[in-house]
Amino acid sequence: MVGHSADVSAALAALLDLPLIGTRLQRLCWADEADAAAISAKLSALAFLHDIGKANRGFQARSNADAPHVGHIDELAWVFSVRHGAEAVCDRLYGRLGLDRVAAWLPSDNPGLFHAVFAHHGRPWVLGGGGRQADDGDASAQWWDGPDDPMAKLAPMRAAFDTWFGNALADASPLPDHAAFEHAFAGLLMLADWLGSNPSPDFFPFDEGRPEDRMAFAQARSSVVLSATGPDARPARAAACRVGASFAQAFAQPGRPPFVARPIQAETARHCARLLVLEAETGSGKTEAALWRYCELFRQGVVDGLYSALPTRVAATQIFERVKRCRDNVFPPHQRPAVVLAVPGQMRVDEAEGTRLPDFGVQWSDDGDRAARWAAEHPKRYLATPIAVGTIDQALLGAVRVKHAHLRAVSLLNKLLVVDEVHASDAYMERLLANLLRFHVGAGGHALLLSATLGAGARARLLGGRGWFAGEIVGQGKAKLVAASAALNELHAAHRTWSRSARVYRAGGQAPEIQQILGL
Repeated sequence: MVGHSADVSAALAALLDLPLIGTRLQRLCWADEADAAAISAKLSALAFLHDIGKANRGFQARSNADAPHVGHIDELAWVFSVRHGAEAVCDRLYGRLGLDRVAAWLPSDNPGLFHAVFAHHGRPWVLGGGGRQADDGDASAQWWDGPDDPMAKLAPMRAAFDTWFGNALADASPLPDHAAFEHAFAGLLMLADWLGSNPSPDFFPFDEGRPEDRMAFAQARSSVVLSATGPDARPARAAACRVGASFAQAFAQPGRPPFVARPIQAETARHCARLLVLEAETGSGKTEAALWRYCELFRQGVVDGLYSALPTRVAATQIFERVKRCRDNVFPPHQRPAVVLAVPGQMRVDEAEGTRLPDFGVQWSDDGDRAARWAAEHPKRYLATPIAVGTIDQALLGAVRVKHAHLRAVSLLNKLLVVDEVHASDAYMERLLANLLRFHVGAGGHALLLSATLGAGARARLLGGRGWFAGEIVGQGKAKLVAASAALNELHAAHRTWSRSARVYRAGGQAPEIQQILGL
């Protein structure tokens, strides 16, 4: 348990260390850069605790193949419930791990971050009335003292916790209390847990009962894994900058004359707004404008990746080839980020196709880099890949109350989100997309919406809703670029007052109330 907990904690710390991920979280919690290191250390300490529920007697007995299946999330939820006998167990758990030091970081009336720690399997604990966990059943038999005392199993965890996180535990200053920050932390922890749970030699092999030096190993391995799987875009960015492909080179095709960027394509690439709508007729080069904006933003270090969302599987498959061709022109052969086709039922990365095996493994059609294809092996991980082309539902699932919604939403934060044929959305999809954009852009992310026939009402709702963002229009006639007004892009710099009861932000008193950043 100690070894795996160290792996997940180190993976989370490495994710928070990535420049764009760290910056996005700072915006979500209104933190200054000076506070970032302390916040990261405390979140890593919380991540170390994510599997303490595995100490319960039933879960430990699963080493016997004939033992009944007992989990570790709902069983731990019982400990923090108000059921008879749970309070005494909870007190013992607090004492064994010294959780009073962790409690000092969290508001007594809103332990959302603590609940997020135990949502790492994709869903938060179900909350009952008065903010208490709903009781899933009596788990007292899994925790009472006696033979195989579960609390004794946690002794090595306490020793490692105190050793590896002593500085964080000595700092009693509270963590930020913002709902969007809690959601983002939950998503990052899901990603870190998925990475840290891979025992293959190139990821985090078992510690073979030697956990004492595991943290140093996990920290070093996390950096390697993030580079290999794609979240760390710095090596690819350096390679792309060395190539320095122009527009003509980025879209070069054998036997065809060089392309010249049209004015609207050039403006799309250099516009400073984080949320744009490009309206132009079919065949006018909107896809190339989106890809060129990605290339420019990526080389500037403003985004780490791309997700191109389309309305149908057929459209995604067609655009996949064009994205791959652009990628090949912009990156050198040995530093090309993988391009994933994010269409459930199809497992495709670049030219390789995968087949799922009965043991949950994947057999690929070639001997390519397995780590680079890690995200493609499960639909819930699609958006964690550097470049993906898929259907709009993969992104919208980050704005719906379904398992791993947090993982999908947070995986998009450091990417340029391109939504093609945005006019094809019905009212329900439009509302989901508006909520996703509010979270994505509010955290500092970038998005580009493409359409040939987007109505003025839909455009206004997607750019901010309620008429609050007037917008800026560049170009007229058959092609125009509409940007959300500076108010949206500079919202973070405005004076803010957080009202948890009303769940709204007030921006400097100069604009109407807007829904809180998640919009849910």
